[in-house]
Amino acid sequence: MAWMRSEFDPRWVHNMSKNKKSIERIAVFGASTTFGFVDTSGKGGWAGRLKRWFEAKEPGDNALFNLGISGATTEHLLDRIKMEAKLREP
Repeated sequence: MAWMRSEFDPRWVHNMSKNKKSIERIAVFGASTTFGFVDTSGKGGWAGRLKRWFEAKEPGDNALFNLGISGATTEHLLDRIKMEAKLREP
């Protein structure tokens, strides 16, 4: 059936959010590539580019936090995740 093509349809999300204003927040965790260390263009790597695109959708309402730290390990990230999320609660 055509209506069952995909579990996620971005048009559905867009239509549902037309009448409802919400603040969306994303925390991006990772190491040096997340932080943008290897990006010689100065645009902050993939997380920096995503931040500009995401926050431009609804200026002032959306936020993306680049929490990448060069040299971070999985254990280090797991130790930080609860604290970082709490600090960024709306």
